[in-house]
Amino acid sequence: MSIYIKGYPEFNIIDPIAVDITTNNMKAIQTAIEDGFLVNQPLLLYGMEGLWIYPVMLAICYNHIETIELLVSKKAKLDIKKEHAFLYALKYSNMETVKAVLKLGAKSDVKDRIGKNMYSYALETGETKIEKYELLQELGYSVKDYASDSAFMAMILYDYETLNYFISHGLDMNRISSGESAEGI
Repeated sequence: MSIYIKGYPEFNIIDPIAVDITTNNMKAIQTAIEDGFLVNQPLLLYGMEGLWIYPVMLAICYNHIETIELLVSKKAKLDIKKEHAFLYALKYSNMETVKAVLKLGAKSDVKDRIGKNMYSYALETGETKIEKYELLQELGYSVKDYASDSAFMAMILYDYETLNYFISHGLDMNRISSGESAEGI
C-alpha cells in the first residue's frame, strides 16, 4: 500500500503501522501499542534514505484527531526535537486539527530546523491560509512581529492575497526578512 502527504511523492509504506494511522484504524493502533509499539519512534515511509515521520505527525497530516488523541494519551510527544505538531498542523491540516493539537498541548511559538516559523507554515497551506493567519493573530503572534520572512516568500510566490493581509495587519513591507529594504524586489 502507498500513502500521500501533500508536497511529497507517493510513498510505499515500509512500517505497517503507518497504514493503520493513515486509515484511522483505532483498534489496530491500540493493539499495536499494547504489543509494544513505541509512539515516539519515527516511522520509515520510503526506503533507506526516505522520509521518517513520527506517528503523531502522520496522524496530523491526515486530520485524524482521534488517532492524535490516542497517541498523546499513550505519551506521544507533540514536540520532538525540531519536529512540532503545531507546524505540521498549520501546513497539512484543517483548522479543527490545528485547534486540537493546541488543545492537547502542542507548543505554538516554535521554529523548524531551518528557522521557519508558524506564518511560513500557514503560508504553505493553500486555501485556508487566511483563516490560519487569523488564528495566529488570536494566539498573540502579530503579523508585524512574526511574518516578515513569510512576506518575503509571499513576494517570491506572487501571493498577493497574503501580502495584502500582512500589510493590512501592520507589516511594513519596507522592513521585511532580516531588516533589508524591500525596494526593488
